[in-house]
Formats: sequence, structure tokens, C-alpha cells
Amino acid sequence: MEIGWTYIAISITAWSITPSLIAFDRAKYNSIVANASRSLFASLFILPYVIFMGYTPSWNTLIIAFLVGVCGAIIGDTAYVAALRTGSPGLVIPVSYTYVVVAQLIGYFIGLDISLLDVLASFLAIFGVYIAYGGLSKSKGSTKGLAYAIIASLAWGIFVHLVKYAVSIMDPIVLNFLRLFMASLILFIMSFKLHGIKNTLPAIYHLKYTNLSGILGFGIGGSFFYTALTILKFSPVIIATALTPLTGVFVARLLLKEEVKTKHIIGTIIVVASIILASI
Repeated sequence: MEIGWTYIAISITAWSITPSLIAFDRAKYNSIVANASRSLFASLFILPYVIFMGYTPSWNTLIIAFLVGVCGAIIGDTAYVAALRTGSPGLVIPVSYTYVVVAQLIGYFIGLDISLLDVLASFLAIFGVYIAYGGLSKSKGSTKGLAYAIIASLAWGIFVHLVKYAVSIMDPIVLNFLRLFMASLILFIMSFKLHGIKNTLPAIYHLKYTNLSGILGFGIGGSFFYTALTILKFSPVIIATALTPLTGVFVARLLLKEEVKTKHIIGTIIVVASIILASI
């Protein structure tokens, strides 16, 4: 059990560093190109493990990995990046992270071992994120940013259930490789069609820190998160991910010298309380 929470801590730490790394890149590309490049580098990072394991996927595992990639990297992550670019963080971050509630509600209605207490803990976690990013802020985001955030929330809510099923039938790290590799191919094809090859391929070279964030967030963070789902209860793990944007504030303080405000500390305490509540 303890090792499972260690995996979650590693995942949250990796995901928390990701936004600061992306901010280091001066070159700016659209969210499709950025996620394609991140996914590619992350999959290449995991590839040696897959070769060492000698894993040969079946059609069933390829299909489920494809669906995980579509809901996670292609729809959810791309919509989240687009939301941050077109809306206010004070609005889109709390809305995007309502996926924690969406996931719990889906699990509750399809008959998983999720109690009403777990659902209430999820709402408490979102309230903590809201306090940190929106509740004490007067910032307003665009309608487009809000729409992208809602898309991200719904996609991630479905995504975590697909992952939960997938890790029950295949190696979680191999799953991460397959979903990232397939997602990168699809996103690159989309970018080639929308922006042309000449405007897409340079991203592989120019987005150095963004690519590093892919290795750290998608490769390392994702692999440990998937593995944790094979060990721990579903609800506390999903709720714990709501800590990511809050711990990201403290990482940004170290790397980007951004200010940590009282509302961030309050929000973090509330989310930690929600995790404890779901673990009872």
C-alpha cells in the first residue's frame, strides 16, 4: 500500500514540474504540435522497457490503448492546453479538474466500489482547487476557454476509467507507451494537415523544455500513475491528482520565482483533507 502512495507522489511531482518546464520554452507552437512532440519523446523514453519486456500486444490491448490515448493525450490534454491559452487560469483550471468529480460519478453509476463519501470528497477536492485558482480571484476567462476546460474534464473523466480497465489486462508501462506512441502519430498527422510539415517538424528541435516535460509528465508521471492504479483504491488515487495544480504553484515558486499566496496554501490543505476523507 505504501509503495502505491509513493508512486502517486512521484506522479504528482512530475506533473507539477511540467507547466514550469513548458514556460521555459521561448518558441511558441499550437497545442496539437506541442502535445504531439511531448508524446513522441515520452514514448521513446519508455521504448527500452517495452523492448526489454518483449511484450507483443494483442488486438484487444491495442484497441484499449488507442482509446486511452484518444481520451487522454489527444482530447483531454490538448483541450486543457487550449483552455489555458484562451481562458483565465482562475476559471479553466478548476473547471478542468472537475474531471475528479466526473470520474467518481461515472464509477458510482456503473457500479464500481465508490461510496457517496468518495463523491463528496471529490467535490471537496474541486473546492480546494477553486479556492486556490478561482474562489479568491476576480479573473474571468473567455467562453472558448471554458468550453475547452469542460471538454478536458469530460475526456479525463472517461480516460481514468479506461486506464483502470486497461491496467487489469496489460502491463501499465507498456500501456503508457502504446497510448503515447499512437497519440503522437495521430497528433502529428493532424498538425501536418492543419499547419503543414514545415511548420510542424521544427517543434521537435525548438520545444526542448516542452519535450522534457513530456518525458517527465507523460513518461515518468504517467507510468507511475498507471502502476498505482493496480495497487490502490480508485477513489483516493483520482482525488489525489487534484493536488497537481496546487503543488505546481510551489514548483513555479522555485523555478520561476512566482509568488505563493495564502489561497494556494488554503486550497492545498483542503485537497489533502479530501484525500484523507476518501481513504477512510
